[in-house]
Amino acid sequence: MKIISKIKDYYDYLVSEYGIDEDIVYDRRDCNLLHKIPIEYFSRDILSNDSVKKLKKQFCLCDNGKYKFMKTMVGTIYYFIIEVGYTHYLFSVDRYIEDGKIIICPKLLEVKKDCKKRSKYPISLIPINTFGGVFKGFELRDYMFQIEKEIYNPIFDGIYISGFINAEDIYNDLYNYLISIREKEIIDKRNDVSKLESHGFDKITSFRGKNK
Repeated sequence: MKIISKIKDYYDYLVSEYGIDEDIVYDRRDCNLLHKIPIEYFSRDILSNDSVKKLKKQFCLCDNGKYKFMKTMVGTIYYFIIEVGYTHYLFSVDRYIEDGKIIICPKLLEVKKDCKKRSKYPISLIPINTFGGVFKGFELRDYMFQIEKEIYNPIFDGIYISGFINAEDIYNDLYNYLISIREKEIIDKRNDVSKLESHGFDKITSFRGKNK
Protein backbone atom coordinates (compact mmCIF):
# COMPACT_ATOMS: atom_id res chain seq x y z
CA MET A 1 0.00 0.00 0.00
CA LYS A 2 1.07 3.58 -0.60
CA ILE A 3 0.03 6.40 1.76
CA ILE A 4 0.13 9.96 0.42
CA SER A 5 0.31 12.40 3.33
CA LYS A 6 2.50 15.17 4.68
CA ILE A 7 1.67 14.10 8.25
CA LYS A 8 2.63 10.70 9.64
CA ASP A 9 0.35 8.52 11.74
CA TYR A 10 1.18 5.69 14.10
CA TYR A 11 0.47 2.87 11.61
CA ASP A 12 2.37 4.39 8.66
CA TYR A 13 5.63 2.59 9.52
CA LEU A 14 4.08 -0.68 8.35
CA VAL A 15 4.28 0.53 4.74
CA SER A 16 8.04 0.03 4.84
CA GLU A 17 7.65 -3.41 6.44
CA TYR A 18 4.98 -4.72 4.05
CA GLY A 19 6.23 -2.88 0.98
CA ILE A 20 4.77 -0.15 -1.22
CA ASP A 21 2.09 -1.21 -3.70
CA GLU A 22 1.66 1.66 -6.16
CA ASP A 23 -1.78 0.33 -7.19
CA ILE A 24 -3.24 0.51 -3.66
CA VAL A 25 -3.20 4.15 -2.55
CA TYR A 26 -4.59 5.96 0.50
CA ASP A 27 -4.58 9.67 -0.30
CA ARG A 28 -4.57 11.34 3.12
CA ARG A 29 -3.38 14.79 2.10
CA ASP A 30 -6.71 16.26 3.24
CA CYS A 31 -6.49 15.08 6.85
CA ASN A 32 -7.56 16.20 10.33
CA LEU A 33 -5.31 16.16 13.40
CA LEU A 34 -7.56 14.97 16.21
CA HIS A 35 -5.32 16.29 19.00
CA LYS A 36 -5.77 19.82 17.64
CA ILE A 37 -9.57 19.74 17.29
CA PRO A 38 -11.51 21.03 20.37
CA ILE A 39 -13.94 18.11 20.63
CA GLU A 40 -15.24 16.31 23.70
CA TYR A 41 -13.56 12.97 22.94
CA PHE A 42 -9.99 14.25 23.18
CA SER A 43 -9.67 17.89 24.29
CA ARG A 44 -8.07 18.55 27.67
CA ASP A 45 -9.45 22.07 27.75
CA ILE A 46 -12.65 22.78 29.70
CA LEU A 47 -15.51 23.02 27.23
CA SER A 48 -18.97 24.54 27.62
CA ASN A 49 -20.75 21.24 28.42
CA ASP A 50 -18.22 19.99 30.96
CA SER A 51 -19.24 19.42 34.58
CA VAL A 52 -18.34 17.40 37.66
CA LYS A 53 -19.49 13.82 38.14
CA LYS A 54 -23.16 13.27 38.97
CA LEU A 55 -25.30 10.30 39.95
CA LYS A 56 -26.98 9.16 36.74
CA LYS A 57 -28.78 6.11 35.42
CA GLN A 58 -26.57 4.50 32.78
CA PHE A 59 -26.44 1.40 30.61
CA CYS A 60 -23.57 -0.38 32.40
CA LEU A 61 -21.67 -3.63 32.00
CA CYS A 62 -22.22 -5.90 35.00
CA ASP A 63 -19.98 -8.63 36.44
CA ASN A 64 -21.98 -11.31 34.60
CA GLY A 65 -21.05 -9.77 31.25
CA LYS A 66 -24.51 -8.35 30.58
CA TYR A 67 -25.64 -4.73 30.32
CA LYS A 68 -28.36 -3.18 32.47
CA PHE A 69 -29.46 0.21 33.77
CA MET A 70 -27.65 1.22 36.94
CA LYS A 71 -27.17 4.42 38.91
CA THR A 72 -23.55 5.43 38.93
CA MET A 73 -21.37 8.50 39.32
CA VAL A 74 -20.37 9.66 35.86
CA GLY A 75 -19.66 12.79 33.90
CA THR A 76 -20.98 13.23 30.38
CA ILE A 77 -20.86 10.07 28.25
CA TYR A 78 -20.07 10.38 24.56
CA TYR A 79 -20.00 7.69 21.88
CA PHE A 80 -18.28 7.55 18.51
CA ILE A 81 -16.98 5.01 16.04
CA ILE A 82 -13.72 4.82 14.20
CA GLU A 83 -14.61 3.45 10.78
CA VAL A 84 -11.67 1.85 9.00
CA GLY A 85 -12.96 0.43 5.74
CA TYR A 86 -15.72 -1.99 6.71
CA THR A 87 -14.65 -2.27 10.37
CA HIS A 88 -16.28 -0.28 13.16
CA TYR A 89 -14.54 0.39 16.47
CA LEU A 90 -17.15 1.65 18.95
CA PHE A 91 -15.83 3.89 21.74
CA SER A 92 -17.37 5.53 24.78
CA VAL A 93 -15.84 8.48 26.62
CA ASP A 94 -16.72 9.49 30.18
CA ARG A 95 -15.70 13.15 30.49
CA TYR A 96 -15.87 15.25 33.66
CA ILE A 97 -14.16 17.95 35.74
CA GLU A 98 -12.22 16.93 38.84
CA ASP A 99 -10.14 19.34 40.92
CA GLY A 100 -10.39 21.91 38.16
CA LYS A 101 -9.01 19.56 35.52
CA ILE A 102 -10.60 17.59 32.70
CA ILE A 103 -10.64 13.82 33.14
CA ILE A 104 -11.25 11.65 30.07
CA CYS A 105 -11.98 7.93 30.49
CA PRO A 106 -12.23 6.21 27.08
CA LYS A 107 -13.31 2.60 26.48
CA LEU A 108 -13.32 0.44 23.37
CA LEU A 109 -16.73 -1.21 23.69
CA GLU A 110 -16.96 -3.30 20.57
CA VAL A 111 -15.26 -4.17 17.28
CA LYS A 112 -17.41 -5.22 14.33
CA LYS A 113 -16.17 -6.47 10.98
CA ASP A 114 -17.93 -6.39 7.61
CA CYS A 115 -20.14 -3.44 8.55
CA LYS A 116 -22.15 -1.24 6.23
CA LYS A 117 -19.86 1.55 5.05
CA ARG A 118 -21.03 4.92 6.38
CA SER A 119 -18.40 7.34 5.17
CA LYS A 120 -17.10 7.87 1.64
CA TYR A 121 -13.61 8.16 3.13
CA PRO A 122 -11.44 5.11 3.89
CA ILE A 123 -11.05 6.16 7.54
CA SER A 124 -13.41 8.38 9.49
CA LEU A 125 -14.50 9.26 13.02
CA ILE A 126 -18.30 9.34 13.21
CA PRO A 127 -20.18 10.60 16.30
CA ILE A 128 -22.99 8.40 17.59
CA ASN A 129 -26.24 9.95 18.83
CA THR A 130 -27.47 7.63 21.58
CA PHE A 131 -30.26 9.85 22.90
CA GLY A 132 -29.01 9.70 26.46
CA GLY A 133 -26.64 6.77 26.00
CA VAL A 134 -29.31 4.12 25.61
CA PHE A 135 -29.22 1.53 22.86
CA LYS A 136 -29.79 -2.20 23.23
CA GLY A 137 -26.66 -4.27 23.12
CA PHE A 138 -24.90 -1.60 21.09
CA GLU A 139 -26.90 -2.48 17.97
CA LEU A 140 -26.54 0.81 16.15
CA ARG A 141 -29.33 2.04 13.92
CA ASP A 142 -29.00 4.19 10.81
CA TYR A 143 -30.26 7.33 12.53
CA MET A 144 -27.57 7.09 15.22
CA PHE A 145 -24.68 7.77 12.84
CA GLN A 146 -24.13 11.52 12.72
CA ILE A 147 -22.34 11.43 9.40
CA GLU A 148 -22.81 15.18 9.00
CA LYS A 149 -20.40 15.62 11.93
CA GLU A 150 -17.80 13.10 10.81
CA ILE A 151 -14.08 13.86 10.97
CA TYR A 152 -12.61 12.31 7.84
CA ASN A 153 -9.04 11.10 7.31
CA PRO A 154 -8.22 11.56 11.01
CA ILE A 155 -4.65 11.52 12.31
CA PHE A 156 -4.62 9.48 15.53
CA ASP A 157 -1.03 10.14 16.57
CA GLY A 158 -0.87 11.94 19.91
CA ILE A 159 -4.19 10.66 21.31
CA TYR A 160 -5.36 7.48 23.06
CA ILE A 161 -6.65 5.63 19.97
CA SER A 162 -3.29 3.97 19.38
CA GLY A 163 -3.60 2.36 22.82
CA PHE A 164 -6.82 0.58 21.80
CA ILE A 165 -6.34 -0.25 18.11
CA ASN A 166 -2.96 -1.74 17.24
CA ALA A 167 -1.18 -0.56 14.12
CA GLU A 168 -1.48 -3.91 12.31
CA ASP A 169 -5.27 -3.98 12.69
CA ILE A 170 -5.85 -0.49 11.36
CA TYR A 171 -3.37 -1.05 8.51
CA ASN A 172 -4.99 -4.35 7.46
CA ASP A 173 -8.54 -2.97 7.72
CA LEU A 174 -7.50 -0.08 5.49
CA TYR A 175 -5.60 -2.23 3.01
CA ASN A 176 -8.44 -4.76 2.65
CA TYR A 177 -10.93 -1.97 2.02
CA LEU A 178 -8.80 -0.34 -0.66
CA ILE A 179 -8.31 -3.73 -2.31
CA SER A 180 -12.08 -4.35 -2.29
CA ILE A 181 -13.02 -1.08 -4.00
CA ARG A 182 -10.24 -1.53 -6.56
CA GLU A 183 -11.42 -5.02 -7.46
CA LYS A 184 -15.12 -4.25 -7.30
CA GLU A 185 -17.17 -6.83 -9.20
CA ILE A 186 -18.78 -5.50 -12.36
CA ILE A 187 -22.36 -6.73 -12.66
CA ASP A 188 -23.72 -7.06 -16.18
CA LYS A 189 -27.26 -5.63 -16.01
CA ARG A 190 -28.04 -6.08 -19.70
CA ASN A 191 -30.89 -8.36 -20.72
CA ASP A 192 -30.29 -11.53 -22.77
CA VAL A 193 -31.11 -9.83 -26.08
CA SER A 194 -28.61 -7.03 -25.47
CA LYS A 195 -25.93 -9.55 -24.55
CA LEU A 196 -26.53 -11.51 -27.79
CA GLU A 197 -26.52 -8.36 -29.89
CA SER A 198 -23.17 -7.36 -28.40
CA HIS A 199 -21.77 -10.61 -29.83
CA GLY A 200 -22.99 -9.83 -33.37
CA PHE A 201 -26.33 -11.64 -33.33
CA ASP A 202 -29.62 -10.14 -34.51
CA LYS A 203 -32.71 -11.04 -32.52
CA ILE A 204 -34.88 -11.17 -35.69
CA THR A 205 -32.73 -12.97 -38.26
CA SER A 206 -30.13 -14.92 -36.30
CA PHE A 207 -32.58 -17.30 -34.66
CA ARG A 208 -35.21 -17.63 -37.43
CA GLY A 209 -36.18 -21.24 -38.11
CA LYS A 210 -34.94 -22.89 -41.34
CA ASN A 211 -37.36 -22.91 -44.33
CA LYS A 212 -38.40 -26.39 -45.46
